[in-house]
Amino acid sequence: MSTSIREKQSYGFYVVLPLIMLITLLQSTAFASVRILGAVPDLTLIVVVGWAALQGPREGISVALIAGLFTDILSGAPLGISTIALALVGLVVGIGENNIFQTARFLPYAAIFVATMAHGIIFVFLLHATGHPMAWGTALGRVTAPSAVLNSILMLGIFPVLRWLASHTRIETAEWK
Repeated sequence: MSTSIREKQSYGFYVVLPLIMLITLLQSTAFASVRILGAVPDLTLIVVVGWAALQGPREGISVALIAGLFTDILSGAPLGISTIALALVGLVVGIGENNIFQTARFLPYAAIFVATMAHGIIFVFLLHATGHPMAWGTALGRVTAPSAVLNSILMLGIFPVLRWLASHTRIETAEWK
């Protein structure tokens, strides 16, 4: 009889859930007017991307859906836009968890840049599709691109904390063969 690790399980979702709700609340209130060199940090997106990169698509999309719904409730945007944008980003990043992020430790830091740009494009597209036209060039060039750079810098401090949290909330189950 040999023992093998069957599946990665975690109770980290239950720890990160109140954390993402608190961050989203702070993002929508206290940090709503924070600008750093013209860029707007998106702490909610950073946590969603970091958690999805560490925990995979199931927890990535779960955290993204909750964060998106909470963001939709707190923001003035049409209901569902933040949820859809965050869910798509969380799912795609989560899919890369086993295939990409486990092999190269620097990739989550690059992923936040791409994820911020993708989130911005999806968000503006959905706003436009729901009858809220926006100037694409202005939205992506003056808001999303600088925010992608800022989010990449902030990920340097946030991702190690998320990695620690994920490693301390992971349960590995054994299966006898």
